[in-house]
Amino acid sequence: MVASRATLHLPGFDVTARVRYETALPGSSGIVYHTGLQFTDVATPEATMLEDLLRAEVQRQVEEWEANLNGVPMPPRPVAGPRSSVLQRYLWLHLTSQGWVRKETSDPNQPLDGLAIPADQPLESIALLCKTYENADPRTRDYLRTCATLAIMDRMRRS
Repeated sequence: MVASRATLHLPGFDVTARVRYETALPGSSGIVYHTGLQFTDVATPEATMLEDLLRAEVQRQVEEWEANLNGVPMPPRPVAGPRSSVLQRYLWLHLTSQGWVRKETSDPNQPLDGLAIPADQPLESIALLCKTYENADPRTRDYLRTCATLAIMDRMRRS
């Protein structure tokens, strides 16, 4: 529940958090809840661990932005094995007047000005989707977003 508090007990890591938002997503065995947390009352060792994780994520995002700015594709993040649908990463492809902008996200929802697809798609498939979307009329673009949504939901159900 939003605004509720909880203590997370992980191996070597206890931290209090406040729920900031919740989203229900379809999963392989029912509904998967995606929850945004605000960490409160964090001790120094845990704060350092959290800061290191966030710095690494921010650094990766900056590298993705720079690569996108320079037109250089980023290699997909390595996948260490089966992953929960909650942890899936998606690629938002936004069509702007300057071209395509790519953003990696955990949000599987479709943007109004482009597509959301699983982040591990081959570059050739991404290029084909972008070209098809660019050349499509509004009705076909809506159809492409619907197909992308169905593909994401199918992947969530199988994960």
